[in-house]
Amino acid sequence: MLRLSVPRRTVPHRALGRMGKKALPLFGGFLAVAVLTAGCTMRKSELTGDAVDGVVVDATTQQPIPGAMVLLKWRGVLPTVHSNSVPCYHAELATTDAQGRFHTNAWRVETKDHVDWLGYVTPREPPEPIAYKPGYAMPRRYQDDPRRVLMEPFQGTTLQRLGYLAGAFYPPCDADAKTLIPVYRALYEEGLTMARSPQELKTVDTLLVQLESAQFGNSEALKRAGQREGERFQRSLPPN
Repeated sequence: MLRLSVPRRTVPHRALGRMGKKALPLFGGFLAVAVLTAGCTMRKSELTGDAVDGVVVDATTQQPIPGAMVLLKWRGVLPTVHSNSVPCYHAELATTDAQGRFHTNAWRVETKDHVDWLGYVTPREPPEPIAYKPGYAMPRRYQDDPRRVLMEPFQGTTLQRLGYLAGAFYPPCDADAKTLIPVYRALYEEGLTMARSPQELKTVDTLLVQLESAQFGNSEALKRAGQREGERFQRSLPPN
């Protein structure tokens, strides 16, 4: 684990705290602190992951589920000022075949080509699997074995289904956001087919913001969401 090492006589503890709050940038919702501290662990030049072969099955019948999208999220420990974060630092997306099987290739990334904090992550194995198919859900949000992923038919109301879709792949993988675009698009398209009430349509807009954040970045996605909200407000006004 990376440790902060600050001589007491050189930088008082209070001064370090004030400096950290002002000087350290935010990356994906957590602070990348290690790059500014002396005596820290060497930055990793690359991160790697093994190939994964798995299967998605019905939790009750144990039958394979074809056509499911499977996201594998590699997560690691990142020391910050007050605690440790566990961000996603790499993602791979696959689709199951007729026998419910999927495969992701081994991968390697050079940390200098990505977000600044990536080189200071301590990898945590194995990757976290998340699966999606219209009409299905994962019985347990977090599953430990990426080689055997369980799903079951979703039971609930339209609003409950939309809520499930909105949270199914949260938190996002900030270091590899564009990998999630196909699955975010699928979530949004499923939501569009079922939403009717104002509350349901509002949840669908959340799915659209999620998709556009991966496509264009958070700022542009929020800008577009604000424009849509303004247009809805204008349409709600009585005619002159």
